[in-house]
Amino acid sequence: DPSGGAGIQADLKTFAAFGVYGLSVLTAVTAQNTREVKAVYPLPASLIGAQLEAVFADLPVAAVTTGLLPAEDGILAVAAKMREYGVKTLVVDPVMVATTGGEFLTPAAVAALKEALLPLAFLVTPNLHEAGILAEMEVDGPAAMEEAARRGLPLVVLDRPNPITGRVIEGPVMDADLRSFVAPYPVPIRTGLTVGEFARLVAAERKLPLALTVVPLRGWERRQWFDETGLPWVNPSPNIRSVTQALLYAGLGLLEGTNLSVGRGTDTPFEVVGAPWMDGPAIADALNRLALPGLRAEPVQFTPTADAYAHVACQGVRIRVTDRDAARPVTLALALARELRLRHRDHWRPEPIQLLLVHRPTMWAWLRDEPLERLLAWAEIDRASFLKRRAPALLY
Repeated sequence: DPSGGAGIQADLKTFAAFGVYGLSVLTAVTAQNTREVKAVYPLPASLIGAQLEAVFADLPVAAVTTGLLPAEDGILAVAAKMREYGVKTLVVDPVMVATTGGEFLTPAAVAALKEALLPLAFLVTPNLHEAGILAEMEVDGPAAMEEAARRGLPLVVLDRPNPITGRVIEGPVMDADLRSFVAPYPVPIRTGLTVGEFARLVAAERKLPLALTVVPLRGWERRQWFDETGLPWVNPSPNIRSVTQALLYAGLGLLEGTNLSVGRGTDTPFEVVGAPWMDGPAIADALNRLALPGLRAEPVQFTPTADAYAHVACQGVRIRVTDRDAARPVTLALALARELRLRHRDHWRPEPIQLLLVHRPTMWAWLRDEPLERLLAWAEIDRASFLKRRAPALLY
């Protein structure tokens, strides 16, 4: 990955962060960046084999992890060498689809991966989409847990930090009868849970006959932000490139389905919001008069290069996080949505919000143009109940 966000570069950075000396065997060269994969060039299987021979002939190899193996013959070559050298600790990362959406493996390569390489693996680390391909089942959180229980499959969750702390709970609890792919379980927008804790919550509440194991974090505290853990940041999405953007996404992500730009196609996604028709100075002034803790709005002009309003000049606001512990991004999103509805009713198309803000009382209050205080009261109505539900699932 020429951008350094994935592939050999990212793996070697991770090895170094944990005090591990990394060796490398190149299997493919890509032309990609944080936004797209432009080209993939598989290296010849003979060259892959020769690199492995050179490494094993000279250095003590304690473990092997694979990455992108886009060609069938390359997969077969790696599998043959793993058997030849008797590798016991083989971690297979079945890279099939890039985070940016680019397809890497042909059906023949997928078949070779499943038949030749996976049987040799000590551990396989697919993402959700890859796990679905390998297991030939839908893998989408709670639904995957139900399917695993139905098939009698054990489920192991390698826990990881909540990047925006596990301390804050914010936003309305989803109406249970409005479940969808993007809102699969009745929890708030910010749960304050790790993924392992969320799995425990779902398994317990649904009484799933599931052999669930959560491998816990060591040394993490609920108050910690990701940049306080000492771990290297890896973009969870091409447009979430920092802890600040992850924090703001928790709220402003509610608005991105509408006819607004949330900064995709800029250097600061989710830190700027705008549209050609938005009155940036007026919206910024209105937000600042609300004195939202930890946040400040500034008028801004920007021209995104992708997504909504690509190559169109936009007026809007830049959100400055002045105190991230005090900032509440869902409150910010509700405040911004209210101001846009009051000031730009003829231009703004807010209907897609209801796909993510699936809580009738909050939506109805917003449609009635109720004050922000009333919106927040409706949004927090189920907070105490969720805290009781959440408590047995906590690990930290």
